[in-house]
Amino acid sequence: MRFVNNESTKNLIKILCYGDSNTWGYNPKDSSRFDESKRWTGILKKIFSNAVIIENGLNGRSILNINTCSNPHCALLTLRDDIKEFIPLDVIIFFLGINDAASTENSLKEIAEGMRKLIDISTEMHIEKNFKAPEIIIISPPEIDKTSDEAIFMELEINKVSALTEIFRTIATEMDVYFLDISKTVKTSSIDPFHLDEDGHKELSLKLAAFLKKTIVK
Repeated sequence: MRFVNNESTKNLIKILCYGDSNTWGYNPKDSSRFDESKRWTGILKKIFSNAVIIENGLNGRSILNINTCSNPHCALLTLRDDIKEFIPLDVIIFFLGINDAASTENSLKEIAEGMRKLIDISTEMHIEKNFKAPEIIIISPPEIDKTSDEAIFMELEINKVSALTEIFRTIATEMDVYFLDISKTVKTSSIDPFHLDEDGHKELSLKLAAFLKKTIVK
């Protein structure tokens, strides 16, 4: 559903969930999309009646451009266009980095710099229009289930993804934004090491809801 800024929404807290296939709702069992009621973003909508939860998930989305040509899945290239219609936002949640880390094209240092730039862009877009900068939450990658057949052959990629947790924690501290560590509490599917199953979506939504209530949404 397309979001529209109007009188009915202007006094509500607006939370943008910006991520990859784990925000879109990719089902690792059959490559379908989880119903809204099963997606972490959809569950969040039920929990927060005083907020507008905006989903912006895209399969294959990365922070950096992991192709040599222009990449519509690169957040650094598309973030401005992706969020301009929603401004002003109260909260932006970034749940990204797995596709970058699973690629051999980018170093962890480059991924970290990309996340910093996303935060800067989000802030600048609000300041340019004389709005208060949004609160920003970086979500760590989940715990990676290593039992799948696929995971056996992806040890390097899995280790790289797992390393993002401490990198993102450091960025959050340095840039004075929020950080939600789900690396020990939310686990990926046993079928696919990089995607959440239904239980993972539910657990993430509950962890995030509790975090929001504690920090931002009083």
